[in-house]
Amino acid sequence: MKKSICIIIACLSISLNIILLSKSYISNTLDNESDYAVFKSIADRDKTAKECVRQYVRNILYYPETYDPVFTRVDSTFYGPMTDCKCIKAAYEYIDFYFKLGDAEYCLKYADRYTSYRENKNNIKTQILDLKQKIKKRVNIIKNRNSSNDGKFIGWKITHRYRALNQDGKVVFSTDIFIVDPTMQTLYFRFSADERNNDNIDNLEKVISHSLGIYNEDED
Repeated sequence: MKKSICIIIACLSISLNIILLSKSYISNTLDNESDYAVFKSIADRDKTAKECVRQYVRNILYYPETYDPVFTRVDSTFYGPMTDCKCIKAAYEYIDFYFKLGDAEYCLKYADRYTSYRENKNNIKTQILDLKQKIKKRVNIIKNRNSSNDGKFIGWKITHRYRALNQDGKVVFSTDIFIVDPTMQTLYFRFSADERNNDNIDNLEKVISHSLGIYNEDED
């Protein structure tokens, strides 16, 4: 397990794109089953989704005028670990602390070789113990999450692929996943589905799955 987690941690850092909303808002959404029928038709829903993500994406691009949509897919989304604010927040903090732990353990390993490390050896040991405790706490938050609302409809999962110029002026394809409320007026979360990005949703799901004790044999 530790080997698998280390591989995951190596390609992750805290996401700057994730948006965590209050638990009370999502709880209110769970009680409103009539939101299934908020759109007149599937075509109306998909049209709204495309306009929704267009605005979100253009707001984060270096050159918004180069935005060119490729495809958009809309699926219903339901409450669970990947839409649980506390769970996701704990998972990202877990990632951050684990990454820092790796750095600290590296410093300790070579403490006798470099003067700057050697002078701070005791502080590094204290930091390692502190980070391990913080990681354990985040794992417990994920393991003990409230699953009583799991499976309830909370809105839409919009998968959107597009091309645009990056900061270097090069055309780059990206795929983002947006979790929005039933009316598509509020953004819950934004994840990247691109392997090159630190906030890759697949990697985040792996971290949460490991914390929950759910393993995939292919990850060994």
